Amino acid sequence: MILYLIIAFVLLLILIIGIYLRVNCGCIIINRTILKYVGSSANVKIPKKVASIGTHAFAENNRIKTVSIFRGIYISNYAFFNCKNLEKIDLIGEMTAIGTINSGAFSGCSSLKEVPLVLVEVGKEVLSLILCKL
Repeated sequence: MILYLIIAFVLLLILIIGIYLRVNCGCIIINRTILKYVGSSANVKIPKKVASIGTHAFAENNRIKTVSIFRGIYISNYAFFNCKNLEKIDLIGEMTAIGTINSGAFSGCSSLKEVPLVLVEVGKEVLSLILCKL
């Protein structure tokens, strides 16, 4: 009997967590923020409903080659840190501007060939990365 209660409790807990925790595009998303990329695709399209990409959300992922991002998104510190095969960031939407890119967001992305130049706000380390690439 106790085993059935434990199983029922665990299932209920999973159901409750599932309401707040969604896996979409291979991303774990809570409150419109990508916490972690758990997918295996080389080309990632961030869902339109996402408002921000969390710290280290894609860090150390060498499978990713392109990331498509909707306008106005907030990219946290080290979000794509050391994604050595990341080559391109595509901007989707009417206004082709990323909202904010924080320091170190693309540090160690040695294959990054294209960086969107229309930005609303940029961390100082991001600007030095862009200037070093030019």
